[in-house]
Amino acid sequence: MEDRVYDDLNRLTSVTNTHEDGTVLSRYIYTLDKLGQQTKVEELSGRTVEYDYDDLTRLIKETITDPTTGTHIVEYVYDDVGNRLSKSDSIEGTTTYTYDDNDRLTLEVGPSITTQYTYDNNGNVVKEEQLGGPTLNYTWDSQDRLTAVEIIDGTDTTTIEYQYNLDGVRVSSTVNGEETRYLIDTNRPYAEVVEEYT
Repeated sequence: MEDRVYDDLNRLTSVTNTHEDGTVLSRYIYTLDKLGQQTKVEELSGRTVEYDYDDLTRLIKETITDPTTGTHIVEYVYDDVGNRLSKSDSIEGTTTYTYDDNDRLTLEVGPSITTQYTYDNNGNVVKEEQLGGPTLNYTWDSQDRLTAVEIIDGTDTTTIEYQYNLDGVRVSSTVNGEETRYLIDTNRPYAEVVEEYT
């Protein structure tokens, strides 16, 4: 059973999941600032995450405290237009981000992985290349719908193709020639997959 609690402004302040025998399985308590941003999350295990924001409401720091593993800090730096320039994790190291003149991410350099991104004229990612790792090539149709993904990893290549109906809803995917079709419920405000079949 899930129990949700809201404050006077109808903002979620806690979620508790309880087994039918009364045992509490999980609990999350949320502290919010006057803007509604989460400033702290407390878990049943005693783990907490505290969030700090700048004057533009951008997340600049996370302080994660775990009773078992201790505390580590993640800090974020942004440019003048809000693009994230770096993520510094006290455990995992620093990741930096580079953007083009259209504020599109073109290069992500992490402690162990470097990824380059290429775009088409509509801003769709057409290539995602991990140096020393897999390369993903994306194909889009005239309506900017993803129609195919080619994953090249060493000597292995996987091809995924997507089909859409006249309403633009994805109705099937084909992985290396094996097709999975989706049964779509179109009576809901947003079409949802209710069953997958081959």
